[in-house]
Amino acid sequence: MNLDQLKAKARYNPKAQAKLGFLYYQGIELPQNTKRAVSLFTLSSLENNSMGNFWLGECYFLGKGVVQNFKTAFHLFSLAAEKNNARAIGRLGDCYFYGYGLKKKNIKKALKLYLKSAEFAVTMSEKRLTKCFNITGGEDKERVEQEYKEVINGIEYEADELNDPEAQLLLGVLYKNGNGVKKDTGIAFEKFFLSAQQGNDIAKRKLALCYLKDNTRKNLKKSFHWTKLSADKNNPGSLNNLGIRYLNGVEVEKNLKKAINYFRQAIRLKNSNAYNSLGICYLNGDGVPKDNQIAHKLFLKSHYLGSSNGTESLGYVYECFLEGVRHNSKKAFVYYKEAAKEDNDEGQYSLAFCFLKGVGTEINQKSAFKLFKKSAKNGNISAKNSYAVCYEKGRGCKKNLKKAFRLYNEAAKEDEPNASYNLGVCYFQGKGCPKSYDKAYDCFNLASKYDEFQELNIIKGLEKIHFVVQNSAPLEEIKSTILEHCDLNKKTARKGDTALHLVFKKKADPKYKVKVMKLLLDYGANPFIKNKNGKMPINYIKDKALKNSFQQIISLSQDFYNYFKHSELYDCKINNIPIHLFWVEQRLGRKINAKLLHLLQNFSTAELNNFFIWVYSGRFEKDRNSIEKIWKLMDFNIYNLTMKSGRLGILKDLQTMKLHNSSKDFMLVVKKKKIKIHKFILQVRSDLFRGMFLNVKQSLNMVKDYSRKSIKTIKLLFDFLYTDNIPMDLINKKDMNFFDEIEDLVDYYQLNENSNFFFWLEKLKNGI
Repeated sequence: MNLDQLKAKARYNPKAQAKLGFLYYQGIELPQNTKRAVSLFTLSSLENNSMGNFWLGECYFLGKGVVQNFKTAFHLFSLAAEKNNARAIGRLGDCYFYGYGLKKKNIKKALKLYLKSAEFAVTMSEKRLTKCFNITGGEDKERVEQEYKEVINGIEYEADELNDPEAQLLLGVLYKNGNGVKKDTGIAFEKFFLSAQQGNDIAKRKLALCYLKDNTRKNLKKSFHWTKLSADKNNPGSLNNLGIRYLNGVEVEKNLKKAINYFRQAIRLKNSNAYNSLGICYLNGDGVPKDNQIAHKLFLKSHYLGSSNGTESLGYVYECFLEGVRHNSKKAFVYYKEAAKEDNDEGQYSLAFCFLKGVGTEINQKSAFKLFKKSAKNGNISAKNSYAVCYEKGRGCKKNLKKAFRLYNEAAKEDEPNASYNLGVCYFQGKGCPKSYDKAYDCFNLASKYDEFQELNIIKGLEKIHFVVQNSAPLEEIKSTILEHCDLNKKTARKGDTALHLVFKKKADPKYKVKVMKLLLDYGANPFIKNKNGKMPINYIKDKALKNSFQQIISLSQDFYNYFKHSELYDCKINNIPIHLFWVEQRLGRKINAKLLHLLQNFSTAELNNFFIWVYSGRFEKDRNSIEKIWKLMDFNIYNLTMKSGRLGILKDLQTMKLHNSSKDFMLVVKKKKIKIHKFILQVRSDLFRGMFLNVKQSLNMVKDYSRKSIKTIKLLFDFLYTDNIPMDLINKKDMNFFDEIEDLVDYYQLNENSNFFFWLEKLKNGI
């Protein structure tokens, strides 16, 4: 109905008179005219219209357009309350609480009236329940405190001693809000539960909200159960809440028809929030045809009946350019302001943006900052993010990056997507906190799960390991990421690069590249994986020294890999895959008994082949999952899988073998002295011994050394075979002949030409 139609109808219809009077009284849809409003309210009241009685009573109560008169206001509120007018019931509560228009106060009755009014989503009544016992001061402060204490003691007696469900409900509300008593959600929950068990429908709704919002007791199933019990008894608030659950699919399958049905049931009982909920459905076209004009009418009705949510929604339809509703930023500002006055967190948030962007008013960053702060304190997590932005950018306040970081962190924990992203930026850039690419990725990844950030370019197609490597994270961060059991050989979605590819493709200090490269290889990065361009990581290394370093570092695992693929000295088979039992048992840390053999035989040849490549080389050739599956079935700790992977894992096992002489099965006789070593190690790292053992069919367990080198030199070489490092304490740097001697020895035993031995030797030469 447009204004012309409403004015025409108001000539004879008391309901229309009250509505038109309300528009004049508010001065939003029409120019404000309180005298005209009072005249219309009076006409409506004469016909005993409940809204006419309430609004005329409101005028007398506040002294707007008439001389203030509490007795007349009380009489008019009473008439409206008889017809179950929720706003009038709330105002009657004010009269009883403060004694307006009465000879004597009745605080307990006032509380009951507030509670009843709040069930119809009258925002002011909910606000009164939260703040009615607040004492600001004054000469009679002690007397008032004593008065309130006596009331609370009386309610406690009825609740605890008489087991009165209504008193239990009231006491629960007081403890939940910290109103006149110390806030205690545990006691509040207990009282709601006791009252609900005795059949109090309001208590059932309160209990359902505890299960929904209280993190310590959160239980969506129980919340739905109590909401349904309360709704079945026609509790208007629960009917609306049940509709919201079906609308959003919270603990029930999403059902728009049921949602609309519950909203309409709540509307028949005059729940003001239900008008707003149904209006949102019409605004979005959820379960009903999309119709902005119907949505606007429902929001106006919601506002008219006392819901600040409806007031905020009215501001929204005027702010946005919606078809069928004329855009009016000034009206939007006024409605947001009206909602904000009633402590509506969404209204405060929207009003803050009006001040921030100059919507319907002048730009005022200080006002925006204060409103974001208020809204955040009232529980609006989006406002908490905007509040943090103000601190980060210095909007309306002094710039404070530490406070911004703390607020982003709090909002992100409450699943605010913008806060998750902004927190990521803080970690990424070191704003208000130490830089951490590891934590930045976690935040960005969390944000990317929300619709508005799903195409987040900063992490698009990147695993955590790619992200930290690509952004030159500190080595400790890269290591901590690796130890989270990430797949080092996972490819990026876009170019199919592994973490190793990214190390060499990015611009960075060569020394840093060497350290990262070594770290990745140490924990199982495969240096031979090709990206979508068919290139391996080494193909992107331009620096010759870096390329040599790369080849030397991979030489150890490559020796073992080649030995698995090409050696003819196998001594065992599992699923027709030939293996060296000695090495497999050393790597697994246990004997392969019948039970373990049976477990391994349950896997496919491809899975076992992948597993044994890892056993020999420490790298993940293909799918890491198949290796993890085998480890789990063998009851291994998955953390040890990472620790035993890569070059580092092999070196740790070799070092263990070196220290335990009991497993050494071969002796080299040097100048009548015997040096113990493992035959397997000699086979892997020396072509000379591999050929020797092959020719004599492994029967030889002792041989004399004919190289004529010193025992010290040969021991140094053997130490290198186990550690891939030259022990500095054995080297006499003054003896220049020493280097020639060990170079000859390496040639004599035919070690791999890419061996790390030459890297260490060159390093020592240059240092002399």
